[in-house]
Amino acid sequence: MIILFLALATTNAPETDMLAQFKSGKMLCSNPDTESKTCSTIDRLTVDTDSVLRDTGETLIAPDKPITLETTSVVHMEAGAMCGVMEMADLQKAIVRANGVPLPPDRNAMVIEKLSKVFEPLMGQKVCEGLRESDGQLIKIGQVERVDLPLPGKPARWITPDEGYRVAPRPPQS
Repeated sequence: MIILFLALATTNAPETDMLAQFKSGKMLCSNPDTESKTCSTIDRLTVDTDSVLRDTGETLIAPDKPITLETTSVVHMEAGAMCGVMEMADLQKAIVRANGVPLPPDRNAMVIEKLSKVFEPLMGQKVCEGLRESDGQLIKIGQVERVDLPLPGKPARWITPDEGYRVAPRPPQS
């Protein structure tokens, strides 16, 4: 979704240059599983004709169920991170999917109403996400109003549309 969490890029390495990677057609996969080709979130950045940057993020909203939320938000680049202000209007326009299929409008509205209550404290807050490399691994770090979130960074990787990645729970380990 982008629930955009801020992270400052600590290096200028090509992998952490978010704008360049997005402009090259890549998408950002959080918590990638290369075997199942799944991610917990996939972000895509587009540039409108009026040079406005829009992030469309699809996020797994239940870790063990194939239910996702797709939102689109206006963002800007700041110190190497993708930043924006969370708006209730963006959440109200979101698409909820089960197994990749959009819910009917009435069920979509019901889920969005419940999520609105959960995300209400973040509305109007500047949130950002950025990347850094740590021990050879790309990590996504979050920040709200310039305060690091008390969560560990998430593994991330750049993917292309033709690689077949999707937002879904990881298959159970056998």
